[in-house]
Amino acid sequence: PSVARTTPLDVKVGDVEKFWVADLATNTNYQIAARLGYAGPVVLMYVDTTINVDQAALEQSAREFEQHIYPRDRELFGHENAPGIDGDPRLTIVNTALRGGAAGYCKRPRPSSGQIISTAPLRVPTRVSWRCTVVSP
Repeated sequence: PSVARTTPLDVKVGDVEKFWVADLATNTNYQIAARLGYAGPVVLMYVDTTINVDQAALEQSAREFEQHIYPRDRELFGHENAPGIDGDPRLTIVNTALRGGAAGYCKRPRPSSGQIISTAPLRVPTRVSWRCTVVSP
């Protein structure tokens, strides 16, 4: 497959990146800024800068994804291309409040983007839990 990079992304927790998000109700796209809240061996988890989350809860959710959700998903659907077209073997998850009533979506990336999973946070008093799904391309 074609890749945009040949080395993993040089990112660190706290970095802010811009992402395009789909508004499923109006069939339009809009851009958000998201801060890297967790960088682990499997996932880079970004959070929309307009959303406040508890860092410990975010890290716990990311580890839950890496240790339980992701392995089970691979068991059921197989392995995605790794490294992805961004040259990084980790998945990118962008957490934001989606317009249009969707709780989350997965979309095959354009050739210039990485493998991205988008999810929406479910607010629980003083904690945040995440529902994530990986779809193999």
